[in-house]
Amino acid sequence: MRREVGPLGDIQRIENLCRNGMPDTNGCIRSRDFWVELKWLASWPKEATRIVLLPKYRQEQRIWIRRRIEAGARNVFILLQVDTPRTYVLMDGWFAVHRLGFVSRASIEAGALLYHEGTFPTERLVALLRQER
Repeated sequence: MRREVGPLGDIQRIENLCRNGMPDTNGCIRSRDFWVELKWLASWPKEATRIVLLPKYRQEQRIWIRRRIEAGARNVFILLQVDTPRTYVLMDGWFAVHRLGFVSRASIEAGALLYHEGTFPTERLVALLRQER
């Protein structure tokens, strides 16, 4: 039976208890496969120069992303949602492995593929996941 794919492609939440570190979401949009690890912060640190630590960003996740990059993947991302102020940040895998957890909000803003305050930026996010940068 053929499954109908939505207008934005096929995006699926992954719950894998057998493989540590695998990202939360896998998707395919117009023949572009990608993986996205979802992260959340209640609010940014008060000082823009303070290092941003993401809750539950585990070493296993960093290793999984690094292994994919070393295998040639350019399609692994972290999508961070910050509640106050409402912000969405998309970072590529290299940034997630080598910089995330060691840099300030200002560095995250500068290194992000997408930094957006306000409502969820669906069109911009889809374009980036399709690698239309």
